Amino acid sequence: FRPHTDTHYAYFLEPSKNGRLYFGGRRERTGTGGGVGFYDPAKKSFGGHHEALNFLKPRGMVVMDEQERVIYSGVVQEDPGSTGKMPTEAQLVCYDMKLKEVERITVRPKLQNTGGLYKVSPTQIIGLASEKGIYRYDLAQKKCLNWISLPFEMTGAKAQKPDDRSIWAIMGPKTLVRVDPSTCRVDIAGEFDAPVTCMTWVGDELYVTTGGGTGYLAGSELHKVILKLP
Repeated sequence: FRPHTDTHYAYFLEPSKNGRLYFGGRRERTGTGGGVGFYDPAKKSFGGHHEALNFLKPRGMVVMDEQERVIYSGVVQEDPGSTGKMPTEAQLVCYDMKLKEVERITVRPKLQNTGGLYKVSPTQIIGLASEKGIYRYDLAQKKCLNWISLPFEMTGAKAQKPDDRSIWAIMGPKTLVRVDPSTCRVDIAGEFDAPVTCMTWVGDELYVTTGGGTGYLAGSELHKVILKLP
């Protein structure tokens, strides 16, 4: 992807019903911010660019096939090499399926980070902003439907449950929470004894890895999570 996006680090790789794989990554050394691209397996062709993304370090990406949109999310950052003015807020950058920018959406005034993105319906996404808040946005209505303030940031491991599209994340240092995909309601599911590094669903079973520390006993452990929810 680098010849097309000038990115050095891959952050996202999302499939689409059109057969393409959409990519988002971070630029470094040759520029700041991010880049977006795609690979078409049928044609064995690449495309992409980093136009007007120099002030937005990547934080999320989602493909909305029904809306024919690719959404890029980021956190505002400085670009010492640019003569342009740094934005005062982070916006969602909306592309068509050819990655031509269509519009930029303000989710919340002065928000500096639009966060990781998750598709929860054909028109709606949930964003886990790093500023102690989460939101639900409807692309068809062009409206933020919910904003939920949180006591701690969700900066740890995250995973979306495929069947109900609920989002599971670590809030604060070790608290496991479930985000309802239709209301953004946050329910606490439990606490871990150690920091969680990765998380994934296998059917109805949640698995996490914990680890860290130093010395001979440091390392990663795999755990199956026993959930007791109402």
